[in-house]
Amino acid sequence: DDSWNEPDPSVMYGAIYPYNHVHQSESGHIMEIDDTPGKERLHRYHRAGTFEEIGALGQRVMKVANENFNITLSNDYTAIKGNKYENIAGKLDVVTQGGWFQRSRAVDIETSGDFSINAASSKFSVNSEDIVLDASQGSVIIKGKSVTIHKDDASNSEVVKGNEIKKTGGKFVHRVGSYQVGSRGGIGLTSGLGVT
Repeated sequence: DDSWNEPDPSVMYGAIYPYNHVHQSESGHIMEIDDTPGKERLHRYHRAGTFEEIGALGQRVMKVANENFNITLSNDYTAIKGNKYENIAGKLDVVTQGGWFQRSRAVDIETSGDFSINAASSKFSVNSEDIVLDASQGSVIIKGKSVTIHKDDASNSEVVKGNEIKKTGGKFVHRVGSYQVGSRGGIGLTSGLGVT
């Protein structure tokens, strides 16, 4: 939800002769070393519009006017003491061969489209003190070769506001210590082979 605007490098500029040393090539590339007291800068500018500006406080603005490739042949380490913001107008692809681990105090994911997790033939696990699945006015569909649910006590209950139908193609067995059935309406029990 936080937003930011592209900084204006001209705010760092305050060159005074003879402290600013500028070299400009025939095609328009610029290298600038500015020693103006209080406005010390380093500036690199490519004629296509790509530039890097380092201000007196060590702040850096870098803009790439075309594609940008960052290739590391060994490990890459990044330490950020504050926050990090990434605004991506297109899509984000992250491909890892050795897995992905993330540790965070909290994670919020918000999407206006579909959200899918594909674990292929592997196992997908969710471990948490509490798990809430809220489909609002939609539906929740659980599919599996088998579904096993373990409940510790009677406080785990199911509340159905409307009708509920359970269909079992094979044998249905219900084993309990004691069994209570209450109904505000009638109770019907039918069997094609009798009741035992």
